[in-house]
Amino acid sequence: MIVTDALDSIYGKREKYFTRMKELYKTCSNRYKRADIIGACRLADVMQSLAYAPGVLDSQWQDTCYRQMWQFVEQKSRMVKNWDIPQWLWCVACSCYPLSDESAGEECFLRFRQQLEKWIIDWDTDGQWQNLSVCKALQRLRVLNGNSYMFLDDAYDNIICAIYHYYRMRVPLKGNIDTCIVKQAGMLYEQAGITKAYPADWDTMKAVVRFMSACLLKLRADSDEWLYALSVLIENKCQHIMKEVSRQIDSCHYVYP
Repeated sequence: MIVTDALDSIYGKREKYFTRMKELYKTCSNRYKRADIIGACRLADVMQSLAYAPGVLDSQWQDTCYRQMWQFVEQKSRMVKNWDIPQWLWCVACSCYPLSDESAGEECFLRFRQQLEKWIIDWDTDGQWQNLSVCKALQRLRVLNGNSYMFLDDAYDNIICAIYHYYRMRVPLKGNIDTCIVKQAGMLYEQAGITKAYPADWDTMKAVVRFMSACLLKLRADSDEWLYALSVLIENKCQHIMKEVSRQIDSCHYVYP
């Protein structure tokens, strides 16, 4: 946000944030090699987000990150027996993006697509995945959405839309606050903003923001759940700032000599 909209004078020099991002990347890089498969995938995902964040124009860093992700998937693909792991499939998708003709024919990508097809087949006539937690369902939805917008594959878009609307109603954004619901709400917020298989769901995003605001008042400060709720609110605030800056730019009228 700071780099894209040149907001250094308000939020501080971009170099400071860039340095912090690289420090966090290094920490994740050191830890993911020692983590289990799910932990390693989550850390690899964070590393990818840091290196390819909007406004980060360090091609050498991005190349390093891409190679790490590709090597990670190449190595783990020989070891992972059960591919029904959304975090793992997300890393596979990132390692294949952008999709070339060569990548599309590789075994790793073919197995990725096969697992997505299994998920779609398992989506029963009642419109749900039987005996699957809301968290895991939203993790699957993220991968299905990613396949749709990253690889421009609209084969499952109608079902993806149905999946989103079903599980949106399964996340209680009013009433009691517990750690599981906080996680679900954050995952729902991310999927509500997707605009490929279905329109962005602004009402749900606003409801999540209200819920997370209540979490800050009721959860223990500095707990993992409190920090997670805060991160969603910061993300939302950044979106609003960027929209306002964009609106101001659009409203400017330039007079050419």
